Amino acid sequence: MVLRDLNKLLWGVVLILVIVVSFFTFSIINVFGYSWYPSDCCSGKDCDVAKIVMTFDFWFGDKERYEMMINVMGRNVMVPINFPRRESKDSQMHACIRLDTSEIAHLRCLFMPPVN
Repeated sequence: MVLRDLNKLLWGVVLILVIVVSFFTFSIINVFGYSWYPSDCCSGKDCDVAKIVMTFDFWFGDKERYEMMINVMGRNVMVPINFPRRESKDSQMHACIRLDTSEIAHLRCLFMPPVN
């Protein structure tokens, strides 16, 4: 009986340790995982992996012609056709944004995977 209780306690401790180690591992990856962003683009928390929401063949905004809308950190951002692209270091699309006083996201830098 005592052995069974000890076994349950041991498995509980192991489970808690696995959860704690996993949490810290993913936290460290989120903080240091993309350390290759240049400082002129990123202040340390405004860059992340981006996903394409939609692309446009010919679509004109108020002042610029846009080619796609991307989502980065839960915010949709328009990408102008002639926006400069930099090469991504991990074969994923990344974007750096800044928020204006109205909390509207504006694109600072765009990193695209290399074209094969």
